[in-house]
Amino acid sequence: MSPIKDSTVPPSEVNKEGFFEKWYTLILLTVVYAFNVMDRQILTVLLEPIKADLGVCARMCACVCVCVGTGAPLPSRQLPRRGHPRQ
Repeated sequence: MSPIKDSTVPPSEVNKEGFFEKWYTLILLTVVYAFNVMDRQILTVLLEPIKADLGVCARMCACVCVCVGTGAPLPSRQLPRRGHPRQ
């Protein structure tokens, strides 16, 4: 039988490379998520006055929201291709 090795690593030998990048990514994604939630809440609050002002039904508002939600990201897909062409 082989002796069992201790798998704990002392704190001085912990890989510190990428530590700040991981936290930066986590914080950035949390902020993006928070803005996403706020955006949806604002849209929910403002949807009734918009419907009343424009005189449209709920189905028409849903169609507009779906079109904007799916159509708005499409131009942003082209941005990375302009700077660095694929090889």
